[in-house]
Amino acid sequence: MSIKLSAACNEKYAVGAFNVYNIEGVRAVFNSVVNLRKAAILQVHPGSLSFGGTSILAACKAAVEEISSRYSEDLLSLHLDHASEESDIKLALEVGVDSIMVDGSMLEYDDNLSFTAKMAALGHEKGVSVEAELGRLA
Repeated sequence: MSIKLSAACNEKYAVGAFNVYNIEGVRAVFNSVVNLRKAAILQVHPGSLSFGGTSILAACKAAVEEISSRYSEDLLSLHLDHASEESDIKLALEVGVDSIMVDGSMLEYDDNLSFTAKMAALGHEKGVSVEAELGRLA
């Protein structure tokens, strides 16, 4: 399941993507989606995983599933943001994220391409969207 961006395009509004680090952050995004009935993306950064582990992912996934059960449209999705460790990506895919951002920017370009291709294949096996950072920001 992932949110459909066509409504946002048609109605000319942005879909916010919010990094969450605890249950309070998850609930804040959840409540905003309920109150506004507009789509949002819960993003989990690998730093959150090192602190909250699978619990933060489980809380996010539960919020996505609850929104999905309340409404006929998909209004909330779960994204792993800037993941540079294969173990984090595999964990997130097992939990059921909707998308991942593969960040191999710390690697040499050819190694980054190889890492990104491998992680993209894992993501696509699970049917998730994949974005990647192939270059470096100054």
